[in-house]
Amino acid sequence: RELVLQAGERCAEGDVFCDIDDASLLHLCNSPKRLSLISDNVDFFKEHRTDILTNPERFVISSGINGVAPANIGIVDNKGYEIELGWADDIRNNFTYYAKAIFANAKNKVVEMSEAAKPYDYMYSTGHPIGQFIGYHFLGFFQSYEEIAASPQQFGLSNLAPGDIKYDDLNRDGIIDQNDQAPIGYSPVPEVTYSFQTGAGYKGFDVSIMFQGAARSSVYMVGDLGWDNSWGNFYDTHINHWTPETAAKATYPRFQQKSDGNNQNYYLSDFWLLDGDYLRLKNVQVGFTVPKALLRRGPVREIRLYANAFNLVTWDKVKRVDPESNPDRNSGQFYPQQRIMNFGLNVTF
Repeated sequence: RELVLQAGERCAEGDVFCDIDDASLLHLCNSPKRLSLISDNVDFFKEHRTDILTNPERFVISSGINGVAPANIGIVDNKGYEIELGWADDIRNNFTYYAKAIFANAKNKVVEMSEAAKPYDYMYSTGHPIGQFIGYHFLGFFQSYEEIAASPQQFGLSNLAPGDIKYDDLNRDGIIDQNDQAPIGYSPVPEVTYSFQTGAGYKGFDVSIMFQGAARSSVYMVGDLGWDNSWGNFYDTHINHWTPETAAKATYPRFQQKSDGNNQNYYLSDFWLLDGDYLRLKNVQVGFTVPKALLRRGPVREIRLYANAFNLVTWDKVKRVDPESNPDRNSGQFYPQQRIMNFGLNVTF
């Protein structure tokens, strides 16, 4: 028969003994050899953080001095939720299995950071997540000098050429300048994280696997990470750069003598932001535990053979750098996560 247990109770029919410590768990004990477990947990959070150390730009400009020491005047709101669902089952013929999934969504918003006054509301970082990219909107590549002449003037430059990046004139004043910068993409910190684990065991054999991922973030492909001829680096994405012959299908601006952050093609824009979503096969493990019946006459109580691997495969759109890397080091100049494989033997006396 089936028994439904509450937190702190035990199965008492002599079939399967199991403790329940978490009030969110539901155990089902079935005679004679059946144990099922459902776990679920939902957390919501909302916080209002104040007194965050911030550079007071607004006071610097209004007072007319060169700088003011950082002050505890920043305010940030955070909110989100996490959902966890799990299932474990012990069925007949010594077969067990389990599965567990976790999904989390977390958003933050800058309420106060003492930003300097902006001529247009769309230029503010306030009201957006911490680390929100602020840059230009990419419209495509100039295809001719006639198109350049008929477009808003970009940064007062007279040396624009076909193949250069064309930006959106957000305030429609006929000039592309710093007043046309606005929030672009997401912040470098993912809003969504998730994982899935599953495993099974049968007569001493066991296997487990774990996937992990994230979504709603942006990776800035700056410098060595994305630019052409940055310290001599070229990537496959540069092959389809703009030339008169490839103009109709080019996906990269014309080559310069050398990439330079002072060149308008390399200004921060959504052209240089890539989707940071990824899914990673984080962990795989297989093992075998020698039946205890074979060890009764010796000093050894347990023998287990196993093999496991970490960071086997990552599916993402960035490719050139780990999408899970520190967002403050998006130049790619850091030691990447390693793919690790282990083989082991555990002997217990």
